[in-house]
Amino acid sequence: MEKIKLATVWLAGCSGCHMSFLDLEEWLLELAQYVDVVYSPVGSDLKEYPENVDVCLVEGGIANEDNLELINQVRERSKILVSFGDCAVTANVPAMRNMLDGAEPVLKRAYLELGDVTPQLPYEPGIVPELLEQVLPVHQDSSL
Repeated sequence: MEKIKLATVWLAGCSGCHMSFLDLEEWLLELAQYVDVVYSPVGSDLKEYPENVDVCLVEGGIANEDNLELINQVRERSKILVSFGDCAVTANVPAMRNMLDGAEPVLKRAYLELGDVTPQLPYEPGIVPELLEQVLPVHQDSSL
């Protein structure tokens, strides 16, 4: 029997869904008979999302350019994508920043108004991913 290629992805969220998944404990040993985990933020050092994934569990909303790039890879390279938890389904808590009408007010509040020692905006390419204007749930078209 060929095993199912399973991936899990963590976008903008708290990792609570991954922690709940790990809380399945002994059942995960039984699951391991049927699946190969080919990508996960938990216990994996893989940097690139693989090709030909059968099922991917996606936790979190799409909040920044890195999330957008990863979710597009997941969509292209996975047969089945499962929105895993409230943040993936509705964008939930990460989307609370949507009430501030864009990325700029969020950055100003977090880094300038609340900055204590040397307030400055985090614009360092390759280190701090650029925020999207709105946090999106996984099912929403991210080309907006």
